[in-house]
Amino acid sequence: MDDKHQYESPTTPGLWVTFRAYLIELVCINTARYSLGPRFWQDKKYWGPKFARETRGVKNLLERYEDSSGSITAPMRLCVINAIKNRYVKSLSSTKTLGRLHKWISQESDLLVKQRTELEKRVQEDVVCDDKYMEQNSAIVKPQASTKATRLREMERNG
Repeated sequence: MDDKHQYESPTTPGLWVTFRAYLIELVCINTARYSLGPRFWQDKKYWGPKFARETRGVKNLLERYEDSSGSITAPMRLCVINAIKNRYVKSLSSTKTLGRLHKWISQESDLLVKQRTELEKRVQEDVVCDDKYMEQNSAIVKPQASTKATRLREMERNG
């Protein structure tokens, strides 16, 4: 795995692919009526041309979400993956499908933002609860309680 090939291929164990290739594989998995074999895109009859068509579709899809450097943020990548998986998108080459997919991606993005805010609230509540717990229970612990072991250590130190 390197910086460019960050996603493990869903069909070929041990192969790491780019984000675009990963999306195309997800679309092909949604299209297939059977389990796809390793490196299915090398098939010249159906899957090879399908993979090539979907390459153009992915390019058109991701143009909207790329920044000036040509990269896509990790949360947006997650939204695109979830939209394709959850809606069983079978083709990215149709402009009608791309329009729907943009809408679904924005819904996924809204859902992700909502989940993040809920998580942040829970974390803040946990911190507040921990502080209250510490204040309530700090009086219970006596900082330097005199036990036999501490008295023996003091006697050894003092000689």
